[in-house]
Amino acid sequence: MIKKGLLLLSIFISLQSIAKKMDEKPDNSPASKIKNDIAFLCSDSCEGRLTGSNGEKEAANYIENRFKALNIAPYKSKYQWDFTYKGGSRLGSNAYFKIFENKLVIGSDIIFLPYGKGNTVMGSAMPNVNEPDNVWLIPISKLKLQTTNSPQKILHDFAEQCAQQAASAVLYLNDLDATQDLTMLNLNSFEQVNIPVVFMNAKAYQLHVKPNLKKDWIEVDGKLGYENSNLIGRNVIAYIDNKAPFSIVVAAHYDHIGNTGSLYKGANNNASGVAALLSVAEMAKAYNLKRFNYYFIALSGHENDMQGGKAFIQQNEFILNNISCMINLDQVGRLENGKPEVYLNGVGTSPAWGPLVQKVNKGFALQIDSSGVGYGEYNAFYYKNIPVLNISTGFTDDYNRVSDDEAKINANGIFDIATFSYSILAELDKQTKLIFNHTKDIMPALKK
Repeated sequence: MIKKGLLLLSIFISLQSIAKKMDEKPDNSPASKIKNDIAFLCSDSCEGRLTGSNGEKEAANYIENRFKALNIAPYKSKYQWDFTYKGGSRLGSNAYFKIFENKLVIGSDIIFLPYGKGNTVMGSAMPNVNEPDNVWLIPISKLKLQTTNSPQKILHDFAEQCAQQAASAVLYLNDLDATQDLTMLNLNSFEQVNIPVVFMNAKAYQLHVKPNLKKDWIEVDGKLGYENSNLIGRNVIAYIDNKAPFSIVVAAHYDHIGNTGSLYKGANNNASGVAALLSVAEMAKAYNLKRFNYYFIALSGHENDMQGGKAFIQQNEFILNNISCMINLDQVGRLENGKPEVYLNGVGTSPAWGPLVQKVNKGFALQIDSSGVGYGEYNAFYYKNIPVLNISTGFTDDYNRVSDDEAKINANGIFDIATFSYSILAELDKQTKLIFNHTKDIMPALKK
């Protein structure tokens, strides 16, 4: 009897639980959608969204499906627009690298940096013992790469100094940890250095160099043998066609660093920008803005010379004169509740921006930079005489590190920034095509 009663009680509780779940409605709040977007883009299936990878394709498919769910049409009958991504490299058949007689794996243990010149890395050397006409072993802890947003630029510039001081080659040693490792699919382009430049990742350093530091020297023997390899990147473009004479571009890059043994999720950089982009697109569709046509673009290729943004411009040269402005959403996920600072770049690229952003601002502490030149896709649009506005919550200490994950994201803050961005579109809907202004070039090293 007792068993029967317990069984009935168990069934009753189960039915109650089922009924409760049936009554519960899915959370379709803006913040919940933002969290879901970021969670997917940061998931293992997206593999860190490295341009040209399967993970990038997974992310592109997700963004395409989100645009479809918002009932925003593709641009010219397709959402995904391929471009040739120059940044990868592949090994020649005769390439090798050895420490003493131990062979290292080129492409994982050892990365040959493509701006280096020459085929041979050979010598007997020790870290920080820098002899002319010998390979120089440089621990990266000496360069403090972890304190900068441009570690590859520092590696390039230091290698240039080594070449000027008669080094025959440079071998960088990652004596820190795997978060500082490089991958052959994520190498930035720089001016050529007249000697071979090589990077040894953390695990190889621990196995092959560190145990030999008490010896008289370390034998290094390697042959370059890499070739450039073009990959396919893809931009995802949705389009609201109002048959208007002018258009507005709203963009955010979705690619990141990938998985080098550690997954670089890139929650703030820049899953947050993509989530904001989708939120702005949803508002623009819902509120039926009509004065302009609207391109909503998730760009790839950012991590290597912002190639996706440049590809969009190259593929659409014929429409550039009809673009009123470009708004870029980059790293918008770290709005601080007590100190809501928002950084705006490009405010000087049109006389309309200054009064407009102040008018729609509802409580942000705006940090305004007038220049249209900076590290973002907006840079390429500015050089085509298009007014630009870059919106960001700023760089963080874990920029381009594995610690940039979704736990640190302020989803409500992203929605606030999306609302601010939409309010800008709504104000622009009352105006004609924006006037373009040239601004002071504060970053002359950036290429057009």
